[in-house]
Amino acid sequence: MIQFLAKIYILLFIFFSGSVLYSKPLEFLDINRTIRVGLISLKLQKTLKLKPSSGFVEIFDNSKKQAVYSGKADELKVVFVKASTMKVEIDNKKNFLNLKGELLFSAIGKPPAYMSIQADRKKRSYRGSLAITTEGNYLRSINQVDIEDYLKSVVPSEIFNRGPAATLESQAIAARTY
Repeated sequence: MIQFLAKIYILLFIFFSGSVLYSKPLEFLDINRTIRVGLISLKLQKTLKLKPSSGFVEIFDNSKKQAVYSGKADELKVVFVKASTMKVEIDNKKNFLNLKGELLFSAIGKPPAYMSIQADRKKRSYRGSLAITTEGNYLRSINQVDIEDYLKSVVPSEIFNRGPAATLESQAIAARTY
């Protein structure tokens, strides 16, 4: 009986000491969780209208690695001008002309923060940020979002959300690994 208890003690010691040694995240779990999803359903456009859920936005220039604007904005209009150049108009007042490269639009403030985008008559809302860049003579829109926030939207939209839990779990695994 004493030998049995000694073995249990040793196993428990190894288990708990191992969990202390590996209390920090494992290296293979320490990955960049941000993904970029092209919004191909919106197609290439000459003009896009954006609306932050919070009424505040940050516009970040990815090529210059600096913020272009941060503040109040109820509605933004992004227009293709010419040769990889775009114009951003905020609330029909403030204009930022001749912006080049990729611009990242993020709703800032109290969560849940999301950005709505309207192209033609299609209007959709996305978690995360919207990256707008030029492609040829048009604007391309890309959703830049944390993988877990992405899964909150994509899994229920691809599978009937009242289905068995195992179905939703397997869809989340498939979406995460795809």
